[in-house]
Amino acid sequence: MSRQCIPWLYLRGDANGETQVDKTSVDARGEYSVSDRTFVFAEVSYLRDPFKGVDYFVAPLAGGGYRIIRSDTRNLTVDAALGAELESNSGFGRSSGGAAKAGENFDWTLSPTSKFTQKLTAIWKTNDFGDAFYHFDAGLTTTVAARLELKLAYVYDYKTRPPSINIKKGDSAIFAALLVRF
Repeated sequence: MSRQCIPWLYLRGDANGETQVDKTSVDARGEYSVSDRTFVFAEVSYLRDPFKGVDYFVAPLAGGGYRIIRSDTRNLTVDAALGAELESNSGFGRSSGGAAKAGENFDWTLSPTSKFTQKLTAIWKTNDFGDAFYHFDAGLTTTVAARLELKLAYVYDYKTRPPSINIKKGDSAIFAALLVRF
């Protein structure tokens, strides 16, 4: 059994004519089940966040995972991967090297029309494990129509070494979004 997903997030906010947030995040992933509990995957993660000084961060990775809990209502998976990272920071140039990733995903179907989801990931640069991106999100999704869902979510991103001491290491967002399922 195989599965593909491409979750993406674009946040933009303005107040009094001034941009407060402008961030893009995309994870394209293909998974193949090896057994009932194990799987292998390949993915590409992308991040653009001008407020963090990140022109782009791209990490193509391949790895495997294990389904700790697998049921009709609850699922808990962990995964790990190795690959590469390419990053460009405003005023500091480009860098590239190896990357290692660890992740955890949990979902709980609360009813036939609503679900709680939670995800935690970390991507480390292998030439300096002190330089990493951490991502956490949690949300509640409910079905609005056959292919349309409403999601309320909280997202927190943390970069251990931003390109400048004037840039905050972490930032968070609370938002509501309409999701279209294909």
